[in-house]
Amino acid sequence: GAKRRCNFYANTSVVEEIIEWKEGQSYTVVLSENSVPILNATATMGVNEIDPLHSEVYLEMSYTPKWGIFGRIIDVLMLRMVMRYVFNKVLKSLQHHVETGELIGKNGKPISHISQTKTIQPQQG
Repeated sequence: GAKRRCNFYANTSVVEEIIEWKEGQSYTVVLSENSVPILNATATMGVNEIDPLHSEVYLEMSYTPKWGIFGRIIDVLMLRMVMRYVFNKVLKSLQHHVETGELIGKNGKPISHISQTKTIQPQQG
């Protein structure tokens, strides 16, 4: 599937590759090349219709912690809370964007300029 590298403000990044696409419902990606101590990570983002005027967006993630038993301890003590915090921030930022049309920048703050996305053109020849 399609791949993209997501670069974050904390100078970290992750590569997402789409492995499932359900038009109008959800998509699932496998995560790689990340700085978080996880393996075999997949994430799904989707939307459920509540009624004709309201929808619910959800994020789900499954992964295996790196570093064996030590990684599982870190997962229970810290990683799950960090992931929950990040996912909540993403969902709140998405809600803000949908309601206002504003782009979201560093620390979840609205920004007034255009996204920093770069388009890479294939080389001719």
